Amino acid sequence: MRWLWLHVRMSLRLGGQDAWQVLGRLITGLTVAVLALVLGLLAIHQASAFLTIIAYLILAAVTYGFFVVRRLSGRNRLWRRETRIESHPGGRRLNLSLHFKGPVAMRLGPPTEFSCEVRDPAGAVHRAQHVGGGGSMVFCVYPVNFGQAPALTRGAYTVTWLERKLPGPSKWHPSDVSWFKVPN
Repeated sequence: MRWLWLHVRMSLRLGGQDAWQVLGRLITGLTVAVLALVLGLLAIHQASAFLTIIAYLILAAVTYGFFVVRRLSGRNRLWRRETRIESHPGGRRLNLSLHFKGPVAMRLGPPTEFSCEVRDPAGAVHRAQHVGGGGSMVFCVYPVNFGQAPALTRGAYTVTWLERKLPGPSKWHPSDVSWFKVPN
């Protein structure tokens, strides 16, 4: 049950981020509609632009719902995740990677730092001490890059990729969350 709540909560949050990125471009249109509403009320005492504002709110709600459903179904519009289980003499390893879907040039802005958290079947969260790559692809290996993390066992795992802007301290924001089961 805790897994389901985490899945829904992260989908709502990431769906909100996706919707804000899309709707942020429409803020100018909303501003013009509000200005038209105020001018219409002042000049002719009619709120004809009010319908435009209602339409914008409906569009925002539908867009948010669309992105939440996409996230609940495991789709991410910016990143493609790969999770592979490999056998080694020391035990099984989980190779985790995240690839940017867009052109590499879109990632050439301010530098970013990535981190990866893995929630094991027992519910313990382990954070990677080292994440390789950068820009358009990042990767790490569980349990090798996760310090004292236990060996890979059968059960459900949750992988959360976090990102923050550099330089200076800033908040970590989830970029992708995925859930999968490790077989025997």
